[in-house]
Amino acid sequence: RRPPRSTPKPSSAASDVYKRQDNQVRTFKLENRLSREPRPLTTIGIIIGLIVVAVLFYVELEVNSNLLAPAMTSGKAEGLAIAGAVAGLNVLVSFFIGYIALKHFHHVEIKKRIIAKIGLFFYAIFIIYINWSMGAYRSIYEATGVNLTDVLTGVVTAEAVSGNATYPWTVSLTFTSLILVFVGLGFALLSLIDGYFFDDRYPGYGSVGKDRKEKEEEINRIRQHIKTEINQKFKNELRQTRVKEENITKNDL
Repeated sequence: RRPPRSTPKPSSAASDVYKRQDNQVRTFKLENRLSREPRPLTTIGIIIGLIVVAVLFYVELEVNSNLLAPAMTSGKAEGLAIAGAVAGLNVLVSFFIGYIALKHFHHVEIKKRIIAKIGLFFYAIFIIYINWSMGAYRSIYEATGVNLTDVLTGVVTAEAVSGNATYPWTVSLTFTSLILVFVGLGFALLSLIDGYFFDDRYPGYGSVGKDRKEKEEEINRIRQHIKTEINQKFKNELRQTRVKEENITKNDL
């Protein structure tokens, strides 16, 4: 007759999984020529990163809508719609580019580094062009009184101005339009950096480290639970021993 199979203890099973995940981290370090430990994303890190994105988006939305409002037919309501689209590009998309592209700048594979740099280069041109165009439209309004909606829809052309907003480098920017441009670019840069530092700076390293950290925390919880149980049993045994001693003493006396 076969002896009954022994069920592995939770601490032993967790320890085996931890060892496998620790080996995965070591292998990842060697394959990607890393010398430091991973910095996995924590709950607090997620909350802080998302709060930063939300705050940047809201602040830019308010600033841009106020700066664009005078150049709109419907005032701030219409400025809010266009400012929301631009803020989405400057903040949300920049965060994504920082998280995806910027992290690959120092990847061990040359091909991934090149693709990341090309992608960031074209995105930088695009984001500069969008913000520069917004500044140009604001300058056109200040010079001619023609609102942005009419220019965008083609109802009115603003060729009388020294330049065309479609080619923003041909338009002389005013002080207010410069503020509009640099606010947009500044928030895009901050979002790019926020995305880069969201999770580990090296792509994929944070997720590998996160699995190991979670298993390590589980092992620590199991150990703490076992320690608590042992202490409780020890106290119970001690209490029972004292009761027996007292009974013996009473009976003998």
